[in-house]
Amino acid sequence: MKISVDGEEREVDKDAVLGDVVELSSGCVAGIIKEVEQVVQEKEREYQVETDKGDFTIGLNDSQHAEQFVEEIESIEELGVRWSSKKIAALGPFKSNVPIQKTNYNYQVGDIFFGVSGLDNDNTYLMLAREEHTKGYGTGGGVIGRIKRGKHMVDYLKEGDSIKEISQVKSREERYDSFYTNDPETELAPGMQIYSKISIKLGQAAPLSSEYFLRKTENNYLEVGETTDTYLKCNGRIRNLPAENNVRRGRGVVTVRNEGDGRGNIYLYKKDRPMHTNHNVIGEVVSGVKLLDILDEGCRIMVETRPKRMLSIGLTQEEAGQLFGNNGIKHKRVGETGDEAVVIRQEPRLTLDLKEGGVVETYGVDPERIMDVELYYEDASETTDYFKRVSRLISEDVGQLEVYFASQKISNVMFKGDQDLAGNLKPENTPNNQVAKGEIGITNMSKPNKGMIGIRLEDSDRYGPTGEGFKATNITGKVVNGLENLTELNDGDKIYIREIKPQAPAPEKEREKEKEIERESDFGSEEEIKGDEGR
Repeated sequence: MKISVDGEEREVDKDAVLGDVVELSSGCVAGIIKEVEQVVQEKEREYQVETDKGDFTIGLNDSQHAEQFVEEIESIEELGVRWSSKKIAALGPFKSNVPIQKTNYNYQVGDIFFGVSGLDNDNTYLMLAREEHTKGYGTGGGVIGRIKRGKHMVDYLKEGDSIKEISQVKSREERYDSFYTNDPETELAPGMQIYSKISIKLGQAAPLSSEYFLRKTENNYLEVGETTDTYLKCNGRIRNLPAENNVRRGRGVVTVRNEGDGRGNIYLYKKDRPMHTNHNVIGEVVSGVKLLDILDEGCRIMVETRPKRMLSIGLTQEEAGQLFGNNGIKHKRVGETGDEAVVIRQEPRLTLDLKEGGVVETYGVDPERIMDVELYYEDASETTDYFKRVSRLISEDVGQLEVYFASQKISNVMFKGDQDLAGNLKPENTPNNQVAKGEIGITNMSKPNKGMIGIRLEDSDRYGPTGEGFKATNITGKVVNGLENLTELNDGDKIYIREIKPQAPAPEKEREKEKEIERESDFGSEEEIKGDEGR
């Protein structure tokens, strides 16, 4: 029997099941369309106006003037352009019941409105604003709506041109008999359309937002947090992000919210929406857009991005060379250049900048210089979040800390923090009787040096890793390998750290665990996205 899988026609056995044609992982679902119905319907508030010079579409508002327009369509269809200026084109006259009001109004480009000449309803005109201007046309505004499409046609209208027809806009939509599932034993039937993933092509106009999105989809999936008739929303979080590429949002467009509640949320649009300054348009769905219409809140969807993220931090120089070579990027090694050296810095940092420039430089260090740490997400969630932001582990596989104070005479090393970021760092996972060698601590908000980071070089039953008492110390993790790297440091030196992930939880607890540490995969700020380039 014939079916369609991600847009490609296939011939499969009559007893084929879902698992025979697609492979789903990480709890992702596939959308299955059993039948498609073509539906044509009129758009209640949209009208197409056909003129001698071309067509334009009016979107009506909810005013009484708009209702009068609908009532007067038969009269308006016979009108021609009576006069034309830089500011307006006026079609008429005709008789109407438009209320007379002698006040000025500020008209915007594309406004459609009623005007009367000589304050006489027998001389009513339908007027189209070509420029923003303030004037009184006898109706106190009289705006019925705006031109939605074909705004440029207004500039071509001149005296003598006329309206040929006004008709209600009709839309053609597909309605699906569809469902979603992750059951590989789901039986298939002839003609089914199966969508297992969406492919998203990123544009070049929003490199920071795109890098954030690439980080969020490194595991090749997104989880739907909310569905509406207009969009799917996937929850995210970011400290700050500039406005980038604020343009109209069409069906299939992908945006990242840059301001307001939900900063960092990702939106995938089912329907057209106008431009919004709080939404950065990063790309569009080029394959699998029908899947957006099928999914519900809580669904996971497989995501392919074009390009994929190209960040080499944490890879060896050899692995970095393979990554960039496979993507046509010229690669230069600096620092430690041996195959086994670990990359701790990459320039340029952003994937889209790499694609545009075609050249990258990676700085490597001896792997022995990298400390491995384990972080306490469950016991110190807020402190761990702060530590990952300061160290840049929030966005990179190898982080960095700068030494604030180191001396062989004391039993701890202290590193620079961020007092502004630590402003509300409450006591959390404070020690009771002892702090062990290798434990990582952060001074909480109870002391002036809030945000300071420290690591113990010896056990202590009196002081935390930053030299503070236990009540002022939040324990966020421990060094599991490479503690000896701290013994010969000087003020201003940098250390490199890599996180050792805890053992994966049992499958039935996986989703709950991920929600507890959701912030782990989010970015903190523009600077944290850009790494060294943003500092």
